Amino acid sequence: MPDHILIIDRNTTELLKLREILTREGYSVLTATDSITAKRICQQIPIKFILGETDEIGCGTSH
Repeated sequence: MPDHILIIDRNTTELLKLREILTREGYSVLTATDSITAKRICQQIPIKFILGETDEIGCGTSH
């Protein structure tokens, strides 16, 4: 079973590009455009790696 990667990005164009590349490399790729959806996915599926905008995954800095 391939490792699951979750990509979190509000830009759907970037999501699709990354998903295509990583899928070709043999990964199972899931995508989310917001943190609520990402949390739901993480509760249901064991995610190995998360790629995302820092603001969306709660690591961003306030300006």
